[in-house]
Amino acid sequence: MFQHIKKMNEHSASLFLLLLLSADIAFTILHIIKHAYVPNSSEWNVRVNAYLDTYHFIKIFWIIVLLTYILKSTRCYGYGSWLLVFTYFLFDDALLLHQNLGDHIASSFGVYLPHALRLQPRFFELTVLAFAGMFLLTIAAWAYFRSSLTFRKVSKDLLLFIAALIFFGIIVDLANVINLRPSVLFVLDFVEDGGETVVYSLILWYVFLLAISNGEPKLYLHDLLSKSQTRSHI
Repeated sequence: MFQHIKKMNEHSASLFLLLLLSADIAFTILHIIKHAYVPNSSEWNVRVNAYLDTYHFIKIFWIIVLLTYILKSTRCYGYGSWLLVFTYFLFDDALLLHQNLGDHIASSFGVYLPHALRLQPRFFELTVLAFAGMFLLTIAAWAYFRSSLTFRKVSKDLLLFIAALIFFGIIVDLANVINLRPSVLFVLDFVEDGGETVVYSLILWYVFLLAISNGEPKLYLHDLLSKSQTRSHI
């Protein structure tokens, strides 16, 4: 009986991932249409942006809810560190924390610097992100070394997802600053937004699977990648 329930749960997680990725594809198509054919000032463009933001916030909020459930069901308080990480992500995206704080720092301290040394607000935005990242990483590392082996493996998987978010959300975004052709910038914008939303869907699916397996997934992404790398070297 229990084995049948476990199989049903895993199947439901796969269906949930399919729904998420289907929505990602639909919103990505809308994103392409928005940038390619619709003026920025149009009402339809504003509505699409609102839909995209709402969908994005819902995914992060669900991740937070599931992490809260996992923390309560497993009694592994290390998950509180990841709960803090994604709560910061939600508030940062919703309130534009690092953008607003970076702009404030640039306007406050830029006047005291020679014109040649004045830095763009984007530099201060990245500085704010770096400090927030170091603070959250310190808490996650503290929880990592004080928790169980299972939590450590889950943390490695979540770190891989975070690395993917950094790649799409920061590195690809920085490439947009370079003076490139409009067609290249369009592709980079598509890769940034599409990649980020897919990664969040994968995180939500992973945390959902973790929740229905009571914090004991059958397979860990980090182990899977390690095995594939070992086979490639043989």
